[in-house]
Amino acid sequence: MIRTMLTVVLVIALAMTASAFDVTDISTFTRTYDALYTGDTAATAEAGVFGIQGSFVYLMADESFDQDGESQEWGDENKATGMWFPIKFSYGVMDNFELGVTPTFVMNKLEHSGNEYKGTGIGDTWIWAKYGFMPDPIVTARLGFKVATGVDIEDADDDEVPTSSGQMDIDAALLFGLPSGPGSLDASIGYRYRMDQTFDENDSEYTPG
Repeated sequence: MIRTMLTVVLVIALAMTASAFDVTDISTFTRTYDALYTGDTAATAEAGVFGIQGSFVYLMADESFDQDGESQEWGDENKATGMWFPIKFSYGVMDNFELGVTPTFVMNKLEHSGNEYKGTGIGDTWIWAKYGFMPDPIVTARLGFKVATGVDIEDADDDEVPTSSGQMDIDAALLFGLPSGPGSLDASIGYRYRMDQTFDENDSEYTPG
């Protein structure tokens, strides 16, 4: 059996953390949308069920925040936009146990001082597993690994926008679901460990807390 789904269009206006406008701003762009948590629920596929779920995400930014939390506008000629297409493939190995992979196809564009830079291709990819151990209310444990399968800022050409964050993440979460009418009420709690990330080109280091 094959289960397919197309999620609603998401339009996200964002402001990114950076000290000044440069290419690292668009690199932070790649960490804005979370393909692992967004749209996920505590439900797991039945044994033998293969699922495909696609989404469309539009991202836009024209300012960032400095180290003091102050908003810094990029200027009239500077902005970043992105169109992302996360596709979640899942398979029910057995009842209550599901494996999946979520790659994201990325189309990023950066406009800076009258010049236009683009980056198109595969972004980061999540590989994950879910196990449901309580049926009512639904409680599910999920473990995910993010792989930097795209082009990060260190490997991108001078006229190319990165499609990947360039780092690996490990995420563990508990998902909760309570059936309510035709749908359910869902919540999640988790912890994510992000690996150190160093960019040699600009001698800056990104180490999330």
